This record gives sequence, structure tokens and C-alpha cells, in this order.
Amino acid sequence: MEDSVARIVVVEADDSVRDAIDNLLDNAIRYAGGAFLSLEDGVNEVCIHGDDRGPGIPARFHA
Repeated sequence: MEDSVARIVVVEADDSVRDAIDNLLDNAIRYAGGAFLSLEDGVNEVCIHGDDRGPGIPARFHA
């Protein structure tokens, strides 16, 4: 995603949802050079899927 801008519009979501999506995009661009994001619309929910080629979180930090 070099020299490109990613933008997502979130309608009727609280600030924490917007912050989470913003953080996801920012980290994908900063640490992985970009990402593929998709949305899956459910009955009462939306699922955000993300795929990137970044290094990931080291295993020692996994819960």
C-alpha cells in the first residue's frame, strides 16, 4: 500500500470501535506495509477480517 491512503467509514459505532479500526489500519500500514481488510455483515454484527504479511506478535506475548 505504498503511497496510498486507507479510509473506512464506520456508521453508528462508538468511539472504541472507531479507535480499534483506526489502530488496526495504522499498525497494518506501519508494520506490515499494508493489509487486506474485509467486512462480513451479520444479522446484528459486522465481522472485520484482516490479513497482512507483518511479523506478528511474538509468542511470548500471547495470552
